[in-house]
Amino acid sequence: MTISKPTLVGLIALLAWSCLAVGATAAMAVGSATPATLAPAATSVEVPVGAELFSDERTVSLTGEVAPELPLAITGSGRVTSFDCAPGTVWASGSRVFRVDGRAVLAVATRTPLWRDLRVGDRGADVAALQKELARLKVRAGQGEVLSNATITAVEKLLGDPPGSMSTIELGRVVWLPRASTELARCATFTGASLAPDEPVAFARRLPALDELELLGGAVDGDRVLRIGDETLPLGADGSLPAKAASVVAASGAYRGALAEGATRFEVQAVVALAEPVEVAAVPPAAIYALDGGSGCVLADGKPVALTVVGSQLGRSFVTFTDADAAPRVVLAPAPTDGPPCR
Repeated sequence: MTISKPTLVGLIALLAWSCLAVGATAAMAVGSATPATLAPAATSVEVPVGAELFSDERTVSLTGEVAPELPLAITGSGRVTSFDCAPGTVWASGSRVFRVDGRAVLAVATRTPLWRDLRVGDRGADVAALQKELARLKVRAGQGEVLSNATITAVEKLLGDPPGSMSTIELGRVVWLPRASTELARCATFTGASLAPDEPVAFARRLPALDELELLGGAVDGDRVLRIGDETLPLGADGSLPAKAASVVAASGAYRGALAEGATRFEVQAVVALAEPVEVAAVPPAAIYALDGGSGCVLADGKPVALTVVGSQLGRSFVTFTDADAAPRVVLAPAPTDGPPCR
């Protein structure tokens, strides 16, 4: 069939009008969509307040000076006839640690190092320190600053000498230790060696000198502890370190690494936490408004409730309520930014 020219022109015009109509309809549909930024906010809902145990854990750095090795020596001389030593060996106060010319040498840790041969009736700080250490070892001996015959008998027994064979505690039979259990860093002699007076037989590891711990105050009151590896130590009320902290640090891998590298300072990571965890409330961060520092508010049953934020974890804020009796069971989240004041 043949289409006349006027008819063809009409069809083309109709097709063009249809396309324009479809485009206009699509444009109207797109134009009527509301931008996401203008969409209404999600409706606030009441969220249950959870209970959590809170330890207020914080990572801290223990720093200090690496202590140089300490030489261990005796005043006597002779042939070393027995010497069992290796780096890491621990010498304990009150034990026989090696032999010179067949005679045992006793390790003794005293506050005042022994510096002379001792006889009955001698007096001084060295005598008092020796008799105090023997008492700690639960060995029957004298007391105070005057050396008694009981003390000589006690040392004789510890050395394994025949009863009544000693009248003097010879300085050459004693090696002084800085601590009751002293770890050796390295050995300086061996069985069969000739030993000169005051020649070191070994070098002991010394405890590091720790810097003061800078501990920021926590939002929760309570005694705190320091965890170094598997060890837990109590902290002073002012954050002061316990005496045992130095020996625990000395046994840590970080400190051993500093020693191996020849460093003069070290840093060991530790954790400070509450000695006894406390119960706190857990709320969504969005439920808190008027937050100023650690203080803020939540809405509960339409009423503002004051709180203090003590920590956060995994999208939860840990809080304590100013008035424990007003602690809510549910809070509104998200809270209005212009909610009523709670303080």
